[in-house]
Amino acid sequence: MSRGEAAGASVPASAKLFNTTHWSIVQRAKEESITALGHLFAEYREPMIVHLLGKHYIHSRDEAEEFVQGFCVHLLKRNFLGNVAQSKGRFRTFLLTSLDHYLHDKLDEANALKRGSGRAAVSLDATDTQGEPLHSPASSAASADLEYDQAWACAVLGNSLRQLEEESGATGHASLCQALEPALYGDETSPSYREIAGRLGLTEGAVKTAAHRLRRRLRGLIQEQIMQTVSNEEEYHEELAYLIKLLGRSRS
Repeated sequence: MSRGEAAGASVPASAKLFNTTHWSIVQRAKEESITALGHLFAEYREPMIVHLLGKHYIHSRDEAEEFVQGFCVHLLKRNFLGNVAQSKGRFRTFLLTSLDHYLHDKLDEANALKRGSGRAAVSLDATDTQGEPLHSPASSAASADLEYDQAWACAVLGNSLRQLEEESGATGHASLCQALEPALYGDETSPSYREIAGRLGLTEGAVKTAAHRLRRRLRGLIQEQIMQTVSNEEEYHEELAYLIKLLGRSRS
C-alpha cells in the first residue's frame, strides 16, 4: 500500500459539512487568538520554509526560518487577515500567496535602507542586456511551488501519523502502531505480520486486523485534514487527488 493509497479516494460523510476547518482557525486568528495562529504555523511552518529555500535571495535555512517567524509576528501585529474569506479558496494557496507578499515587502524595505545609506540597491526586477533577469530564483516558480506542495503533502501525512500514534497510545496500542507503521505503505523492508506478532506476543490474525484498522483510521485522518483546508466538496476531491499524486511522487 503506497502513501497515496493510504490517503484513499473515498469521501467521509462529514466531507459535505466543512464545519471544522482551518478557515475557522483563521477566523479565530482574526479575533487575535495567539493559540489559533500557533496551530496554523505549527502545521505549515515546514512547507513555508521549503518554499523560501527555493528563492535565490534566501541563502540559508536559518534565514528562511527567520522570515517565517517574522511572518507570524506580522499576523499578530496587523489586521493582515481582515479581508480573508473562506470562499476565496484553498488555505495552502492563500498562505503561500500571503507569505510571498510579506517576503517581497521585506525585500523592498531592505532595498530602501540600502538606498538611504548610499549603497546601490539590488532590484529583483533587474535584467541584463538581453532582457533576462539578473536575480532569478534558484528554481523556477513552478518548481518552487511544487516543492512547497510536496512539503505540504508530507506535513499532512506526518500530522496524521502523529495523531494516529497518539490515539493508539491512549488505547494502549502504541507499540503495535509503531511496529506496523512501515507496513502501512507496503514498505519492502518492513517486518511481516508474523514477525510483528511474535515480537509483541500476538496472533498473526490480530496483527492483520490491527493493520487494517490503522490504515482505515490513517486514511480518515488524512481526509479530515484535507477537508479542513478547502471550502467546498469539489475542492476537497481535487485537493485529495492532488495530495495522493504528490505522495506517490515523493515515495518514488
